Amino acid sequence: MSLFSRKLTPPIFYSIVSIVFLSAPVALGALGLQNAAVSLLALAASSLCILRYPEVSIYTILVLTMVFERFFTLEPIFGDIKLYFLDAVIGAGIFSHVIWSLRERSGGHKTQLLKVGHLEISIVFFVFFVFLTYLRSIAGLTQDADIAFSALKNYAFYPIVYLLFVSVIRSERQLSRFMSLFVMTSWFLVIFLLLGVLRGEGIWTQWTPLSTEGVRYIAFTHAFYIAMGMLIFVPIWLLRTKRVYLATALLWAQGLAVLASLMRHLWMSMALGMGVMLSVLIKINRQRISIIFKRNLGLLFFLTAWMGVILWNIPFRDSVERLGDFSQPLINRIASVSTGLGDQSLNWRVYAWDVAGDAFVSSPALGIGFGRALSIQIGDFFQTFFVRELHNSPLVILVQMGAVGFAFFLAIHVIFIRMLWRLLHAKNSRTILVIAVLGLYLNFAFASFWQPYMETNLLSIFFWMILGMGRVLSDLSGHRSQVTNHK
Repeated sequence: MSLFSRKLTPPIFYSIVSIVFLSAPVALGALGLQNAAVSLLALAASSLCILRYPEVSIYTILVLTMVFERFFTLEPIFGDIKLYFLDAVIGAGIFSHVIWSLRERSGGHKTQLLKVGHLEISIVFFVFFVFLTYLRSIAGLTQDADIAFSALKNYAFYPIVYLLFVSVIRSERQLSRFMSLFVMTSWFLVIFLLLGVLRGEGIWTQWTPLSTEGVRYIAFTHAFYIAMGMLIFVPIWLLRTKRVYLATALLWAQGLAVLASLMRHLWMSMALGMGVMLSVLIKINRQRISIIFKRNLGLLFFLTAWMGVILWNIPFRDSVERLGDFSQPLINRIASVSTGLGDQSLNWRVYAWDVAGDAFVSSPALGIGFGRALSIQIGDFFQTFFVRELHNSPLVILVQMGAVGFAFFLAIHVIFIRMLWRLLHAKNSRTILVIAVLGLYLNFAFASFWQPYMETNLLSIFFWMILGMGRVLSDLSGHRSQVTNHK
């Protein structure tokens, strides 16, 4: 399968139109200039595009989340009503898919329904238990009904992204479009690093303040999206692409962006995903990978020297000096990964997770429910925080939903890993994409132990997309037809 195509297909054209229209109100929201009329007009135009091709909804969600992050996923469309642009696009996608299915059936075509497997069953059980936990919470356990509802929405509503994905991405061509768009959008995000260097601080980095000395030149979320784009592209780069030098330059710039985010857990999670991918790829074609690495060592040295000369001579001397000041905080940040000395963030996690463990012991089977708060005291420092703010998604699920809810969540992971394992041993033309999905999954799974990945929609939707990619690849291996009428 060719990952990149120069042909402007109708679904991509309608996706561009949808993205352009929705970018207007989202950008206005980012500037604090929300306009209900503009939002309604943009949503109407986007919905028409999605009605034409249901897969446009997935492409729109992907690009706008990666570019605008919280302003697409967490900013209400109208006032205080917690309906986000993301929610509206998901709804339009589901509606469009239903319309297409009814149209196919009325036209005498055989509608291709999702074959419910173990993965879908485990997701359904997890979502069902989320609803039960929410009902228990609002019946008397919760300390904040809004927080409890937010948990319900994150755990039970956004899995619909998985359902939407596997319903509208049903062919090899569609999966290729999605992964191509993912990679190219991640390339575009490098612009945010350049803007961060020029202004002395990354755009939207105020949401994730540093616990150590230093400045983030790119937001954590943008770095996370870039890392995922790299994990998709690296297998293609190593085994298929012919423009290895251009690809190396792009990957080098992306790697610099991830480093500039100063997100230590992201460095480790990406290293895990990349390391496992490379170990599998080397078994497939050790000779080609060895040649590419040798050829590009010289290019990497040249790019480093060239960028140093350019930065020193451009008229943005203040920006260059600020970039120079980045080196020592970076070294301190790397050192803190192993030592943890003087790091308030790591120290806070140790105390908070210990308190969370005590909360779990108080209700180990069913959990303490949603919307509950915990308190910690570190010396003279006292803080009360909600369980969802533990910065450890598996632990949050365990404490809130108990061993039963966690078992359902764990089952999703176990079944998915088993699915990928079988696909890796199938050894067909899509093995490279399976390896990429494996890297994406490992990256997300490890990172979720350090930040609220499942408790924040601009992160959690990528978990459900990763599951969707794996399921589609599994279906393309023989469990479902590769051709649909609206591809």
